[in-house]
Amino acid sequence: MQWVASMVAGFNLLDWWIAAVIVTGLVAGLLTGFFKARKIQPKGFRWSILGHELIWTIINISTAVFTLGAMRELFLDRGLIITNPGPASLGVIALEFALYFFLFDTWFYWGHR
Repeated sequence: MQWVASMVAGFNLLDWWIAAVIVTGLVAGLLTGFFKARKIQPKGFRWSILGHELIWTIINISTAVFTLGAMRELFLDRGLIITNPGPASLGVIALEFALYFFLFDTWFYWGHR
């Protein structure tokens, strides 16, 4: 029982909430047939397509992480950005979330237009 206590101690409340939302959504979706009623593959699920998508996902994430990490280091070295290692206020977090959401949504809107 001690392993459960040590595992729980490593997570904060937000981690538990996110995990509960994901698990609850998946279970509810599978039990109600939500995903089956909304499937978009006309010929059903194919493992080869999943493998293809996973490979491209890994390539895209790796490229993005490398590029953004290299840009961050370059900008830090040149003094173009500064970082604050202290905790962020809720106002800053809300503003950043709103800005990222707007920019991300705009990017996909014009990318699919």
